[in-house]
Amino acid sequence: MKNLIRRKLRTRFHVTPKVGLPFEGILLAEDSTYAVFGDVVAFPEDGTPTRCDGDLYVRHANVAYVQTVKHENE
Repeated sequence: MKNLIRRKLRTRFHVTPKVGLPFEGILLAEDSTYAVFGDVVAFPEDGTPTRCDGDLYVRHANVAYVQTVKHENE
């Protein structure tokens, strides 16, 4: 995943992890092990989006899939 998304830094993604809540965030950085997302909003099962404080570090191995999120101006 790392080489593909490196070209998409500063892009908003919807991320579905293998374990944990799905979320949206802006890809800030990544290395061979982690992707770092900022401005994160989690989507718990009750359906109420929850803004998360700080940056979220996600291991590449825990990502089921990612999808770019269309910008509101597009």
